[in-house]
Amino acid sequence: MKYSRGAIGVLCASLTLTAQDPKGDEGQDDAAIVVTATRTAGNPFDLPYTTSVISSRELRGQLQSRTTPELLKDMPGISVQKTAHGQGSPKFRGQTGFHTLLLVDGIRINDSTWRSGNVEYWNHLDIYSFDRFEVMRGPASVLWGSDAVAGVGQAITRETDFDAEAVRAGSLFRYSSAEDSFVSRVETSGHSGDFGWHVGTTYKDFGDLRAGRDVGLLPQTGYRQADGDAKLAWRLDDRQKISFAAQQNHLKDVPRTHSTIHGVPWRGITAGTDLRREHDHRRQMYWLQYQAEQGGWFDDFTGNLVYKNRYEREDRVRSDSRRQINVLGVETIGLTGQFTSQWGEGRLVYGLDFYHDLIDSSYRDFNADGSPKSTRNRGVVAGDASYDLLGVYAQYDLPVSMNFDLLAGLRWSHAAVDACDVDVPGDSVVFDDVKDDWSAVTGSLRGVYKPSATWRFFGGLSQGFRAPNLADTTRFDVARSGELEVPAFGLEPEHYSSFELGARYDDGEWAGNLTGWYTLARDQISRFRTGKTVGGLPEVSKSNVGDGWYAGIELAGEVNLSVASDHLADIWLFGWADYVDGRIDQIDSTGKQIEDRPKAMPPASGTLGLRWLHPSGESGAELFTRMAYHIDPSRYTEADRNNTQRVPADGLPGYAVYGLRGWTELREDIVLSLAIENLTDVDFRVMDSGVMEPGMNVILTLQAGF
Repeated sequence: MKYSRGAIGVLCASLTLTAQDPKGDEGQDDAAIVVTATRTAGNPFDLPYTTSVISSRELRGQLQSRTTPELLKDMPGISVQKTAHGQGSPKFRGQTGFHTLLLVDGIRINDSTWRSGNVEYWNHLDIYSFDRFEVMRGPASVLWGSDAVAGVGQAITRETDFDAEAVRAGSLFRYSSAEDSFVSRVETSGHSGDFGWHVGTTYKDFGDLRAGRDVGLLPQTGYRQADGDAKLAWRLDDRQKISFAAQQNHLKDVPRTHSTIHGVPWRGITAGTDLRREHDHRRQMYWLQYQAEQGGWFDDFTGNLVYKNRYEREDRVRSDSRRQINVLGVETIGLTGQFTSQWGEGRLVYGLDFYHDLIDSSYRDFNADGSPKSTRNRGVVAGDASYDLLGVYAQYDLPVSMNFDLLAGLRWSHAAVDACDVDVPGDSVVFDDVKDDWSAVTGSLRGVYKPSATWRFFGGLSQGFRAPNLADTTRFDVARSGELEVPAFGLEPEHYSSFELGARYDDGEWAGNLTGWYTLARDQISRFRTGKTVGGLPEVSKSNVGDGWYAGIELAGEVNLSVASDHLADIWLFGWADYVDGRIDQIDSTGKQIEDRPKAMPPASGTLGLRWLHPSGESGAELFTRMAYHIDPSRYTEADRNNTQRVPADGLPGYAVYGLRGWTELREDIVLSLAIENLTDVDFRVMDSGVMEPGMNVILTLQAGF
């Protein structure tokens, strides 16, 4: 049994790879194509980048994932932290927050208010609206700009298939026992002449989560979510198309339980003191896209006009019944244009992107009796603020010889911030308005050597760049569960240089991928304690103190057991493992500059399993175990030791969690998927998470098309 040459790229993304016959680039299924690494369609096996793809089939049933962050938990080099059950922040190669970039159809989801630490915004996207999800690990600032430091995730939405049936409809139902949750989706797609459409809506009701056999039920962890998506397409002629797309997401009353009295102790972790802390999130995005082919001086062009709106509201009741409400609204207007041209023997990708954020925030404080206490015209970040991000880029893909390809790229980036309502009325410190701008040039040089049909060797140097944003310069909020962060001035951009070497092998029976990488960080922005106390909390600010390095290794592979016996031709042994470490200059609580690990570094982790695939590809099953090494308290940073609501003082235990899952096509267009995860019902959590992972969990997904 064979699978496509692009399968090794998929292997790193998912443990549910479906066997296929070998194909050339033309006829590959979507799972064997990536666009994130080069902005053009390519076979991941042949690219000088570490990429992964999760196909539509895996998204909707085989992986049984609950959220977008949880899609990534079976990828080497990525750890998925969850501050709350309704939040999730993937950590790429040791970094998260605004050091990672999230895209939808090439459009930035990141905005200028994203934090340095764990963020909840990946959880806003509805996985059932995707056609596939792509991941690129390592710097990608040349093609994607600021924030693309440690990795990029991109959701690719569904396109109209003008060759399919005129009208189709579908539905999906998912049930999970560990949280007593129900997910339902209905959608329709089709076309009439040169007009096509795809429309869908998803409703999610997540109950309180049940952890393992000792911890049990975690109260005040459930929430609800409603999502909608639509895409309309018009074919102007054989070479031109216009599309209009929309997405809306609403997460209602998402509790941040670990900081409240409802937090359940585990291994000495302390509960919070808040009586209530809930978040309400709403996201809207609309974009108009024009695509053209064979335009004379270009081969392909894609342009987007984008409008985004994000609203979040935190409702927090302190231990003394004092109530605080923080509100943040971000409106974004974006314009992007990308060209692809044949230039000499190679292919040139070039273009520009521009995003303009308008930020409004506010804060209200109420006494215990409900009477108003204070208000201010700024919330977590400055109100009445704007942020511009402009980039111009080009990347050239040159086949130097039959066996060697070289990719060289360059980007000029410019960022500007203008924030008026920075000051905090009533605070003892007066903060000036912030107006600043930064520019940078980043480059990338990578190559791939193809000595045979089965081997690929790749490597190169890529630079990363991140401009200070409003969360760096104007933030005024609780940080790390026990400090108060105040605005910072005079910050400079962060710069990264990443060296990567890797090898891939794929002969249809054996497949493997080994990647080693080393990243130098310069001027990384880090928090430090100022020595002051505000409201009983230590005050922290930020500076460009963080010079240092990150390094890691990622290994993935699988083998068809036909190498042992022909009777085992339908069974595969698969697995992956990773390790990441680093040292970054920091300022400790005494004001002394030290070199230490970055906070909340994930442990060595991996997965091992067996997969059975029916020769027809219509059914499959897996038995697997997810593993993570324990973290000794001697490896904790000062921030880890102070984070008593999330990190056990005596070390984070390692784990080996077993699972079983399978899927089958009951008949054409009806697919049933069933999984039992955490078979031994153990209690465990991911480093820096504020919530336990589910205990024994039965997950059922039923999909039907009409």
